[in-house]
Amino acid sequence: MLLGVFIYLQNKKEPLNKAYLGLSLCSAIWSFGFFALLSSSTLETAYYWRWFMESGSILIPAFWLNFVLIFLNLAKKKRGILMFGYVISIALWLLNLIDFFVHGIFAIEIVKKGIFNFYPTAGIGYILFFIFFFGTVFYTLRELAKSYKTSDGIRSQQ
Repeated sequence: MLLGVFIYLQNKKEPLNKAYLGLSLCSAIWSFGFFALLSSSTLETAYYWRWFMESGSILIPAFWLNFVLIFLNLAKKKRGILMFGYVISIALWLLNLIDFFVHGIFAIEIVKKGIFNFYPTAGIGYILFFIFFFGTVFYTLRELAKSYKTSDGIRSQQ
């Protein structure tokens, strides 16, 4: 999180810095929420922290997609794909919000698993998120590999 803030403060108008800040913030929310979930002492707090954790992680793929497309100078050309990524993230985030009030969409239940006192059992929301997450990873790695093949000098090292 601190690195994201530091980079953003170097040039607040730079879109790449903004995307990295968003990625850092969402990653920090996910990390803190996961730690708090595993440290929970009651089922009620475990449900809250599960929701909080996913509120950050659901947005990571959209910010990652944004970051990669800006880095590759493809953000304008691939605007439709970028918007699709944000729409899917927002839809999943709304499903997660609903799950906060009506359990079962993301986490069917939260139970003791192995060394963890509270750990979510995946529902349909997690499955949809998994598909979206790995679809985004696959797409961005493909775009990065295509760009790497045609780049040289410092750009290829980046």
